[in-house]
Amino acid sequence: MSSDDEIADVNARRLGAADARGTLSLTLRLQALAEELRQRRVKRALAAVVRRLEQGATLDEAFRAEPTGLPPDLARLIAISLPGGQVELLIHDYLENARRLSDLRRSLILGLTYPLVLLLVFLAVMVFLMSTLLPMFKNLFEEFGTELPALTEFFLKVSDVLVNHGWAVAGVGLGLAAIVLGALRVFGGRAVVQNLWRSIPLLGQGLRWASLSNYCHLLATLMELHVPLPQALRAAATANDDKALAQAAERTADAMERGLPPDEAVQQTRSCLRELGPTLHGAGRGRDVVESLRATAEVFDARSRLQAQLVYWWCQPVLLIALAVTIGTLVVVFFLPLLKLLNDLS
Repeated sequence: MSSDDEIADVNARRLGAADARGTLSLTLRLQALAEELRQRRVKRALAAVVRRLEQGATLDEAFRAEPTGLPPDLARLIAISLPGGQVELLIHDYLENARRLSDLRRSLILGLTYPLVLLLVFLAVMVFLMSTLLPMFKNLFEEFGTELPALTEFFLKVSDVLVNHGWAVAGVGLGLAAIVLGALRVFGGRAVVQNLWRSIPLLGQGLRWASLSNYCHLLATLMELHVPLPQALRAAATANDDKALAQAAERTADAMERGLPPDEAVQQTRSCLRELGPTLHGAGRGRDVVESLRATAEVFDARSRLQAQLVYWWCQPVLLIALAVTIGTLVVVFFLPLLKLLNDLS
């Protein structure tokens, strides 16, 4: 064998080893992604893709063999990245986004657990007082003909309703809530329901920041792959479970295709995407915008984590104060007439 043949053979082995390392890295990322996602159908589809890659199939063959099992957003991102051979980069960002959302949900759940327990205790105490203790006071006041203030009369009427029709009131309330949410979902779409949740102080803003963080990360990756900005705006939005953000991205992309500069197109949407106006101002400068988007994503991620902590620090004292004020009001409302009755009897 000549020296040229030996060099070619060594280079071929190196390229083969690099491809093997790339395939191994991609399969590991796909396995990690399958663990992060909750849908069983998606887990099975990703597992099938991994098996095909391990059996020697190309990326295109492995992914195209699962046309319906993959989430539409992931399938679209893969279709965009396949021609450039950058699937691993997008899978990495998609996995990181899934992990960030999972961490944020976990933080919000942990932050809301104690306040929710306090709320349940508060409701249990209120139900006990209104259904057990107040009827005893009512019988006592009626027996002695005590003149009661208007606020005491109001609480006694509420107590009567709970004692006589408590289950009916609870059923009607839950039914109305279900009807309202269902009507909003049917006539307004999923975006309306999401906007209601995200209009909740602290909690909703944290979810919005998390969506923007993930959006910026994916948008930066797509721009790094030289995907046209309007197409990148739409594709990055599909990977977020935020319908309002997806609608704003669609309007922004349409405005850019009509000839508006990116920063002006974003400002016209009058949505959370306006936060990206300064970042997209230099969208024609390539790498600068990519780095700026990644830095902006980190800022949004930090804001979402701060909001998750604020949920805990605000909800706990607010519920404690509400519990103390309510119980204190009941004590004053019913013990003052009781003291008056004792004075009259003495």
